[in-house]
Amino acid sequence: MSDPRDRAIDESARKDSERRELLTSVRARTDLAHANAKVRQLEADLQIAEERLAAALALGRPTKPIPPLGAPKQVKHRGAFVLLCSDWHVGERVDPDQVGGRNEYNPDIAIKRVDKLIEGARWMIEAWRTGPTGFGWGIDQVVVWLGGDMMTGMIHEDLAESNYLSPTEEVLLAQDLCIRLIESLGAHEGIRRVIVPTSWGNHGRDTPERRVQTAWKRSYEWLMYQQIARHYAGSDRILVQSGKDEISTIEVLGRTLRFNHGDQFRYMDGVGGLTIPARKWLAKLDKTAPADVTCIGHHHTYVDLGDLIVNNCLIGWGPFSQRVAPFSRPSQVAFLIDEKFGKRMSTEIVVG
Repeated sequence: MSDPRDRAIDESARKDSERRELLTSVRARTDLAHANAKVRQLEADLQIAEERLAAALALGRPTKPIPPLGAPKQVKHRGAFVLLCSDWHVGERVDPDQVGGRNEYNPDIAIKRVDKLIEGARWMIEAWRTGPTGFGWGIDQVVVWLGGDMMTGMIHEDLAESNYLSPTEEVLLAQDLCIRLIESLGAHEGIRRVIVPTSWGNHGRDTPERRVQTAWKRSYEWLMYQQIARHYAGSDRILVQSGKDEISTIEVLGRTLRFNHGDQFRYMDGVGGLTIPARKWLAKLDKTAPADVTCIGHHHTYVDLGDLIVNNCLIGWGPFSQRVAPFSRPSQVAFLIDEKFGKRMSTEIVVG
């Protein structure tokens, strides 16, 4: 009969052998998994290397030539260049010490800015015109809107104290500058006609308070426009519109343009800014007589709402502007009327 201790020893040895075999098997499977993963990685690296090699070899092969586009189709629409001129305030003083050095203004600077406006307008006409490639517009007419507040006047006591010029002196300077601008654009190559609609502003009145019924006859600017109209009375190229209606309209290439100084509404720093009261005012006008584009000034800021354009000012930022508006550089706005599509774009001509 066998000894129980021998059987126990044999059983223990058998179990040790099974554990060793199991451990060897686990290790073998693990090594195989690592090996397979390594093979897959090497295969992926090989595929990338082959693709890069093929791409490198392809660089030296001749490629199929790209066919030329051919001559561009020349499409030439007639266009009218529209320049908005308002809020020049030619006799007003802006002391740089009052506006953090951001602006300065006096009659001499006003003259320089008008000259820069003329240069910028002529440059913009050429930029939008048809060039050697056939693109662009055939611009042969210009609209120059004289939109009011070309002078500052003395409607407030502090303006009477600070202005460089009296109202009559401002009228003389503003009139000379308006004629200089009209003459320069009218003499520009290819321009056959200049249309000059006018709007008087709120600063040109000779009364402390605004007038409605008699606004035109109490305005220095209305008088100035009458003198400009008489200056060009014999011209068939320069047509000046100066009536008693504070809202004026003209037809240009089949589109109705409407003009008003812009002081018929206020926005009082609302969340929507100028847009909400402007839209309300415009809706009232359109119920009576719709227009394609309405142009206003007065608010010393540039806004383009598509069918409504607000012109900026030539004078630039001043002590009053500092209270009610963010800083903006002095500029005037120009836009284009396309014979086929109407108003196409607008841009500032920065003058200071």
